[in-house]
Amino acid sequence: MNYLEVNNLIVLPIFDREEDKQVVDIIQKTFPNKHIETINYNDIAQEGGLLNCTTWVVKNIHA
Repeated sequence: MNYLEVNNLIVLPIFDREEDKQVVDIIQKTFPNKHIETINYNDIAQEGGLLNCTTWVVKNIHA
């Protein structure tokens, strides 16, 4: 499973599939005290990217 955990939040990609509900249930059971948010990644996946591609952070850039 691919997910992003930030403090009390779990961000979970979904794809309009029947399996999405099962994945959300597993994550909720695994992290019962976390807030779960889902994002539909169908369009992003078609472009070749997923959660890791859309959550990169550059903290400092030194020229």
